[in-house]
Amino acid sequence: MPHARRPGRRRRRVRRLLDLAHAEADGIVTTARERAAAIVREAEEAAGQRTADARAQAYRIVDDARRRADRLAAIERRTADRLRQLDAFLADAESLLDEQAPLRAVA
Repeated sequence: MPHARRPGRRRRRVRRLLDLAHAEADGIVTTARERAAAIVREAEEAAGQRTADARAQAYRIVDDARRRADRLAAIERRTADRLRQLDAFLADAESLLDEQAPLRAVA
């Protein structure tokens, strides 16, 4: 039997191919895990950045609302003061008209 192969050789070759396939599969799995971990890290970082951006925007909105409320309160105070002044003016004018009414009737 000149061309007959020995079973031990075939087993070693099959074992070697299996070892190579396992090593390649391990490499693929390791690469996939590393990529998945990187994707998770990037997603966490992006979520953290979005949260920080949203928080900063919320602070800006609140600060802007406070400034607007302060301006409206100042306008309200000025308007109330003007209304008091107008009431006082109208009361003075009314009292002057009441005093002058008899004079007009005579004239």
